[in-house]
Amino acid sequence: MIVSRLFAFTGILCLVLTIEAMADTLTFRHFGEKITRPGTVKTKYQDGTILLEGLDTQLYVIPPGDIIEWQNKKSPLKPWSREQLRAALKKEYGGDFAVQLTSHYAIVYDCDPALAEQAATLLERAYAVFRARFAHRGAFAFHDLSQPLIAVIFKSRKEYLDATKEDLGSTFGWSAGMYAQTTNRFYMFDASEGSFDRKAEVVTGGKTRKASSLDAASIEVIVHEGTHQLAFNFGIHTRRAANPVWFVEGLATYFEASDTDSAEGWSRAGELNPGRLAQFQNILEKLPRGFLDTLVTRDQLFQDPSTNANAYAEAWALTYFLMRTKQTAYIRYIRANQSHGLMPYGAKERLEDFKKAFGTTPSGMETEFRRYMAGISLPGKSTAAANLKRRP
Repeated sequence: MIVSRLFAFTGILCLVLTIEAMADTLTFRHFGEKITRPGTVKTKYQDGTILLEGLDTQLYVIPPGDIIEWQNKKSPLKPWSREQLRAALKKEYGGDFAVQLTSHYAIVYDCDPALAEQAATLLERAYAVFRARFAHRGAFAFHDLSQPLIAVIFKSRKEYLDATKEDLGSTFGWSAGMYAQTTNRFYMFDASEGSFDRKAEVVTGGKTRKASSLDAASIEVIVHEGTHQLAFNFGIHTRRAANPVWFVEGLATYFEASDTDSAEGWSRAGELNPGRLAQFQNILEKLPRGFLDTLVTRDQLFQDPSTNANAYAEAWALTYFLMRTKQTAYIRYIRANQSHGLMPYGAKERLEDFKKAFGTTPSGMETEFRRYMAGISLPGKSTAAANLKRRP
C-alpha cells in the first residue's frame, strides 16, 4: 500500500514556483521538534510554504511560520556518499539498527540479519526486473538513481506501527507494509515473530536446493512496496502528486505474486496472483455495470476499510488484463499520467486520458474485461466462466 500526506496540497499545486536544484540547509519545526536538514527546496507555494527534499530524499512540507533558518549556498547539491548515507541512517535509527548497503538499496533493520539479507536479494531482483520490463523495446529510458533506495525492516509489528503512525494513522493499522511518498521509504516488519528459518530448502525436478525462507506473504509485501518505491523514483508515477490509486496499486499487485520455484521466492512480474484472482472472481458477478469507471476515478475505494480489499482485487484484475492484452496502450496511459505533473487530476481528466490511451472508456471495455477475467482458472480449479451470467 502507499500513503502520502502530500495529497492535502493538491488543491494549490498549480500555484507554485519550481526552484532550480541548489544546496540548501533549513532549520525548522517538524512535528514539534526543531531539526536541521540539508537538501534542495523543490517548490515554493504561493502562501510561502516550501517543499524541501532532504539529502536522504525525504520530503518536508514546511509552512512559513515553522522556518527558523534558511541557508542557501547557491551551488549544485552534492549527494551523500554511500558511507555518509550509512552514517546518517545509523544516527537516525539508533544503535539497535544495522544498515546493509547493496548495489541499489540501503536496508535498515533490527530484525534477524538473515531476513534483511534475503529481503535485499529480493529487492535487487525486483529492481532488475522492473527496469527491464519498462525499458523493453525502448518504452522508457531510466537514469541511475543518485543514491540507494531505503527500506526499513522492524523486528516487530508494534515497532512498525509506532514508526509509521504519522503516515498510517488508525485506518490502516492492519497493514503488513507500506511505502510513503513523503519519506520515500518502504517499511515492513518480521511477520515470522522472530522464527525466521535460515535453512529453508525446496525440491525442484528431483533436486534439493536452498530456497528463500521468506513466506509467500512476506515476499509479496517486499515486492509490492518495492514496486511502489521503484515506480515513484523512476517516474512511472509522480512522487509529489495525487496519482490515480487504481493505477498505483494495480501495478504493485501485478508485480507482487510469489514464485516458489525461484531461489528468491519471486522471479518476474505478471505471474498469476491466486489471492487477488480468487477475491476478484468471488465478487465479479456482483459488480454493477460501470464499476470500472468508478474504480478509475474514485480513490476513496482504497481508503475505506469496507471496500479496500475488493478495490485492490479490481485494480490487480484490470492491470493484469491491460498488461496481457493491451500493453502498448498501457504504456500510452503511463505517459498520459506523467504529463499531468503536479496539476490536479480529477475524474473527467482521468476518463479522458484512459480513453485516449485505450480507445474507449473503462466501461466501454467492460464486457471484454469481464469475459477475459472470468475465463482465467486458479491453479487446480476449473474456470469461473461457466458460472458467469452473461450480461448485455
